[in-house]
Amino acid sequence: MKDKYAKLLLQLQKSRGGIGGQALAKDLNVSTRTIRNYIKDLNENYLTEGTITSDSTKGYILNGSITNLTETDQLIFEQRAFFIIKYLMSESDVSYEILANRLHYSVPTIRSDIYRIQKIIESERRNVKLEAIIFQGVSLLGDELDCRLLLDSFFNPQLLNTEQFLIDFNFYFDGWANISTLQLFKKIWI
Repeated sequence: MKDKYAKLLLQLQKSRGGIGGQALAKDLNVSTRTIRNYIKDLNENYLTEGTITSDSTKGYILNGSITNLTETDQLIFEQRAFFIIKYLMSESDVSYEILANRLHYSVPTIRSDIYRIQKIIESERRNVKLEAIIFQGVSLLGDELDCRLLLDSFFNPQLLNTEQFLIDFNFYFDGWANISTLQLFKKIWI
């Protein structure tokens, strides 16, 4: 699936009340006609649990849900990097093939992502190391706090309100925390 499709789906998922075609076109740097074509293709060929509809006053609306977007659709580099680092925090010596299968990307793309993450770590002089050894796999080395700070650098949701924060947090941290646990802490945050 195209990266722009994933960006479009993420925008629709964040804008549950609807988003106009002009805004989507501007965000994706394409024409409104291209947005219409993307939505038609997504509805006909990719979406199984949801559909994208058009409303003259609200714009495009995602109906239903896209579960496990991170495992079924392509993501932008920052999101892939986030999930690669998150996965490597709990596993060691993970092969490129395992990461590629988890994220539904090609092995060369994952290799390129690992290289880019390594360059970011070097340029920011972080206290962690992403080690890739041929025939052994990829490992993230460093203490947990430094690894979590690296992970945090790839987590950048656009927070509008507490509800959107909970949705974004659940999207990124699925498996580490659930909405019901976060709801308990909601009272502390507000």
